[in-house]
Amino acid sequence: MGQDPAHAEPAGPDAQAARHRAGHDRTGKPRQRGYKLWQFEEAFSRYLPPEGARTSVQNAANTGNGGEPGLSSRRIQELATWCSDRAYWHYSPNALAAGALDAELREILRKEVLPEHVEIEFKRVMKEVRGAR
Repeated sequence: MGQDPAHAEPAGPDAQAARHRAGHDRTGKPRQRGYKLWQFEEAFSRYLPPEGARTSVQNAANTGNGGEPGLSSRRIQELATWCSDRAYWHYSPNALAAGALDAELREILRKEVLPEHVEIEFKRVMKEVRGAR
């Protein structure tokens, strides 16, 4: 009981060439394409900070903060909009007086800027919030 000739793999040099062009090696296995992550480790180590290192935005041309390290004007606007929305939908005036929203914003800022810049950026966001009303 052999294979049905209508469904058998074509043989010969032409069939082998067709498989090769279709992304298969000589044995008919799929050819591996692309790169492996480990092949970039040396380049990543030269250009990226160590894993787990805290960094702040250092692109002075994009900060909108007089060339100082910090958040871009766009990010300040995003956070101001977030604050306004959170204040409207999630907090009563009493909760706002207690500083719950301020604490949430400071927590976000701690993840995005260096510790010494948290209060500076907090003030920038709050200034934008008051200006947007």
